[in-house]
Amino acid sequence: MKREMNTSIRNKSKVADWIHEVDCRIGVTHTSTLIQVLLTVHSHQLERILNGTMLVPPELVVDDNEVYIVNEEFKDFMAQDSALASWLLSTISALLLPQLLGAESAMAVWHTVVQFFANRSTTRS
Repeated sequence: MKREMNTSIRNKSKVADWIHEVDCRIGVTHTSTLIQVLLTVHSHQLERILNGTMLVPPELVVDDNEVYIVNEEFKDFMAQDSALASWLLSTISALLLPQLLGAESAMAVWHTVVQFFANRSTTRS
């Protein structure tokens, strides 16, 4: 039980660090939306997709008969990534959507949004 609590505390600290890191880049005015997005992402354990630390599994693997087959881990990753990208896009203002044309992954959507707000924060300062 004690070990589980320590892990939970450590995970909350990672989320808080991540929120702080992103918030420093995009400015305080967007903090409530940012916290909602990051906590939702964290609750589904998808932050590694957004921050690029989850490697995309190979699309094909070799089976026992030495035949290339579609990797189920790749299919699962792509499904999670597409769902996350779709959800992120659904939370974005219609005014910002043109900035996201060509973003083909959740990580690309996320980085574009963070960069957009970071640029706006520095031009307003």
